[in-house]
Amino acid sequence: MVHSSEGFSKRCPIITRYINMKFITIVFCTFFWLTKGNTFERAVELPHCSKVQVMEGEIKETDDMGRNVNIFSISQLQMSLHDTACLSISNNGTNDTSILHTIQYLRLEQHYPIIGSYDFAIPSVSTNCICDCAGGDQICSLSSYHYKNCTVGSLCYRTYHPSQSNVGCLGSEKSEVCCDVVIEPYNNWNFKAIKVKQPDTILVFRYKIFERIRQRWRLSSDDILEVPLNRGGAKFELVNYNKIEITVTGGRPHRQLEPGVFFYQQFDRFSPPIVKGNIPINDINENSLDKLGWMRKEDGKWNVRKGQVKITQAQHINVQDCKLQRYLSTLNAEQYVSVGDGNEKDENINLGNLLTDETWLESVSVKEDGRVMKIVHSEGIGILGSVKTEFKPLMLTHSSQFASFNGTIQLDKESNRFLNITFHEAKGTVIGMVYSSENKANIDIVFSVLIDGTSTREFNCIITVPGSVNSSRYVCFHPAGDVRGQQCSWLQYKSVPIPVYTVPHRWVSGKGDCENCNERGVDYFTAKLDPRTWFKGIYSFNEVSVIIFESVMGILLIAATVLIFTKCIIPIIKCGICIATPLPTKRLRRMLRINEEEDCDACLLQKKRHRRGKRNSSMVIASSLSTHRHVEKIEDADEETQFFMDKFSQGDMILFNITRAILARSLFIIHSILTIWQTVKIRDDTSIWTFALISISIVVEGSHTIIMRVGDERKWFSPSVALYIAATAPPIWLMETKMCEWRKEDELGRQDGLYLQLIEQLLLVVLIIGRWMLPKGEISREQLSQILLAYLAISSDIVEFFDVFKEKVVYTNYTVQLLVLGAWTLSLLQFPFILTNSRARKMRVAITEDPTINFNNISRKRMQVIYDIDIWAIILANGLQDIPFLCVRLFLILQHGLVTYTMMFFICKNALIIALQTYRGFVLFNDRYLGKKIDRRIEMRNVSEQRHRKKRHQNKQKNLDEI
Repeated sequence: MVHSSEGFSKRCPIITRYINMKFITIVFCTFFWLTKGNTFERAVELPHCSKVQVMEGEIKETDDMGRNVNIFSISQLQMSLHDTACLSISNNGTNDTSILHTIQYLRLEQHYPIIGSYDFAIPSVSTNCICDCAGGDQICSLSSYHYKNCTVGSLCYRTYHPSQSNVGCLGSEKSEVCCDVVIEPYNNWNFKAIKVKQPDTILVFRYKIFERIRQRWRLSSDDILEVPLNRGGAKFELVNYNKIEITVTGGRPHRQLEPGVFFYQQFDRFSPPIVKGNIPINDINENSLDKLGWMRKEDGKWNVRKGQVKITQAQHINVQDCKLQRYLSTLNAEQYVSVGDGNEKDENINLGNLLTDETWLESVSVKEDGRVMKIVHSEGIGILGSVKTEFKPLMLTHSSQFASFNGTIQLDKESNRFLNITFHEAKGTVIGMVYSSENKANIDIVFSVLIDGTSTREFNCIITVPGSVNSSRYVCFHPAGDVRGQQCSWLQYKSVPIPVYTVPHRWVSGKGDCENCNERGVDYFTAKLDPRTWFKGIYSFNEVSVIIFESVMGILLIAATVLIFTKCIIPIIKCGICIATPLPTKRLRRMLRINEEEDCDACLLQKKRHRRGKRNSSMVIASSLSTHRHVEKIEDADEETQFFMDKFSQGDMILFNITRAILARSLFIIHSILTIWQTVKIRDDTSIWTFALISISIVVEGSHTIIMRVGDERKWFSPSVALYIAATAPPIWLMETKMCEWRKEDELGRQDGLYLQLIEQLLLVVLIIGRWMLPKGEISREQLSQILLAYLAISSDIVEFFDVFKEKVVYTNYTVQLLVLGAWTLSLLQFPFILTNSRARKMRVAITEDPTINFNNISRKRMQVIYDIDIWAIILANGLQDIPFLCVRLFLILQHGLVTYTMMFFICKNALIIALQTYRGFVLFNDRYLGKKIDRRIEMRNVSEQRHRKKRHQNKQKNLDEI
């Protein structure tokens, strides 16, 4: 190769010399450009110099002798974002060579130190559950699923849910559900959360030096200066060519990002992060399922902190069919994707908004080391600066201009209101004004726009406007210093509605993969024959007591059923079909309770019945004594048979009485159960069903009444009514207190309130109708009608008294509610007592032994007043209703100022009834027990006995004649 090159040089010497000279020329030019500057470059474009000077002066420094040592020139500047101050200096007093210093307010930055971070993903949750019916082979065990992990997928937890629905199972016991919850990163997205604290505020300036040589500007220096503004001001010196001292002061940005947690999606190391926020996200030491970032990567593995506990508590299962393994599942969490059957995905995620969507933010970035998040403001702050030089500078400014503009007034989805303006062929500073109309009478806002550069260009900017600008406006612009160049135009107003974030939270359907589960074969029934399984699950004395109680109640229920059929239903059916043999008169009367009608108040003599022998010997022949006795027996049997037939001709009435007793008690039970059910529904407390046991006890009481008393009621007290009140009144207490809470919070609907009040007031209607339906027993029809009329009078006052719950002083005070309910309950206790006021004083006819007529002087003792029914009726009426109602109404008026027309009327009514009843009680006590009274009574003795004896004698004589 060397030899060939040398040969080429010898053959072509001219070409070789030309190449060497060209190479030397290129090297020389490169050296000159590097040392003396590029003399071949094109002319440098100067920045647009703004009018920022507000004051100019001199500072003289003197020595101890008072002589001037140094004289400095100082200029006061006021700058906003993108303003440029230009200081021109001439060398040697000539214009051939001069220096231009430019200081541009480039941007405002805030640096947020990052104090913590973590990697997270959006969880994609899929659930696979198995439902295990009770009694079969155990496929869902507590030891295998309760707070356990599984090995499926990136992250897997096992959950155990006891006491689930037994739909589809053969038994009545609750089922169990065991689940595998598999969590995967959704779409393999990887996010990083960062936590930042208070920022550092930094002003960024661009300092350029231009040198003018031979009518051409050359850029001599270009530096970026970052000035921290945490202390409110900063001072720095520039020593290139000339010594320049600059002092800058400023305040806090008007709008800034608050410290907190933000996040961005990680793509690769070459892609810049796009930071998002405005969404609840977990802090560094927080792990809530209700916020973003609860599935984290720790030590290279995905994890949920305390996942075994949190996932178990958050998962909810609703079994649709345990046998077919169908269920619904949901997770009490946010920011996740649920996967159902067929990989159907339900995205419950909201990733917030970009920080740069804010109009006052220009850019957001995270440095490579991951320790600082930098924010650049698009608005900036106003600063005050001073320039101190050893020479007197000349402030250079440029003129402004623009050709035209267009734009809109916008309100975006984040409620940012701004002008979006585009200028054409513009430079310098443009002054803008917003008017409400073309006559320019009212100015809404005034602002300025800085367009950098000495040449014209197209420029777009965003100007924030106040909330008062909510429609189209007349906008005008003119170059700074040139008002005659103003241009105006109407700008259209565009509004974007606020987005409605609807994150679905539906139940996801699933089907467990468990074939041949919950099947029962011969092995199941064989296992149930083992006595050890009978007591499985009993671990405490309370459980043993409950089992014993349930067993006893079952036995008693069976015994009661057998007793009702054997002692009531079957005998009634037999009596209705035929009468086989007559029963003894005494037993029959005791069974049917067929007594002589008598008034106990007027009964002063007890009638004693004696069976007398046949002593009429003159009518009996000695030779026919045996025949006479036989005839007498036949006659007695005929009398008993006739008596039995007469009474049992009323068998249909007995059946009617039993039917009435059953229907009345059925009405009591139905309304009581309805009230209890409605109370359980509105208070969501199943323990209220305990009162249903009292309702069921009405069945026991009714069975006893039908069997032992053939359906007749007791004379002075009704147990069925007492049990009905005991079962219904407490649930009404709970219902009414709950309604008062709803009235206090203004949550009681009109229809709901009417429905619940109707259930409450039906208590009084059922009491009246039920008492009417019940057999009257030992009371007369007149007394029953008096009882029903008295019930109506009592009920009207009770209904009005119960209406006081609609008053605010009552439904807002729990103590007053208890007071009203207590008085209301006392008034209900009148209904079980059957005390009538029908006690007529008339001449009574009593059957005695003596046929003579005489008068008895009867003197009553004062202690017998405790047996007087009229006195007790007065005491109960006053003590159970009128006195409590009067006291409560007076308390509401005097203590709480509840004065209404109805309240005053019923106060007068209660007071008047108390006075009249008390007066009547004193009158009865004085007439009956304080003085001697002569009760005149005609006693006709032996009348019926003599007639009976005469009839028997005639019958016997007839029989003897036939013999």
